[in-house]
Amino acid sequence: MNVIVDFLSQLDATLFYFFNVQLANPVFDRIMPIVTQTANWRVIMGMVGLFWFWKGGNKGRWAILYAVVAWGGSDLFNSNIIKSIFERPRPCLTLPDVHLLVGCGNTFSFPSGHAVTSFALAVFLTFVYPRARWVLFSLAILISYSRIAVGVHYPFDTLAGLGEGAFFGYLFYRLFVTQQNFWQKKGWRGGW
Repeated sequence: MNVIVDFLSQLDATLFYFFNVQLANPVFDRIMPIVTQTANWRVIMGMVGLFWFWKGGNKGRWAILYAVVAWGGSDLFNSNIIKSIFERPRPCLTLPDVHLLVGCGNTFSFPSGHAVTSFALAVFLTFVYPRARWVLFSLAILISYSRIAVGVHYPFDTLAGLGEGAFFGYLFYRLFVTQQNFWQKKGWRGGW
């Protein structure tokens, strides 16, 4: 078992150096710190949420509520439970010659919280609004990649985040549909 873990750790470090050091360039050095900042996405998500609240009808309003809960719930679960189980240090704390573009932070690395939350939103919203899937998944991939590019996550951190986020996105979509069906059976369409 240790041989497999050692192999995967070495592979992850090799991939990290490829994405973080070999692919580093002046354009990424300027863009990726902006992409990776959660505060920047909160502003955009807030504006999109207000638009959906205004133009999306009851379906859009419920989707906003569920998207916020999916984002927050997946983040809380990941940060408070999953990361505590694995306790993997960030590459910027353990590897030499990391191309670090933002502060390293002192929380654990596995899985990437940015990947978890962005894929939870992408999966949930893709089920609700399938035509937006290319934009949603492109953004989730970009955000996840930015975490490697800025030097704070290994590639496997972001892949695990993709899986965990997809799980939460699907879970909250199923809850969304269950709630929709419940109210429809009670005779209240609620704008669905």
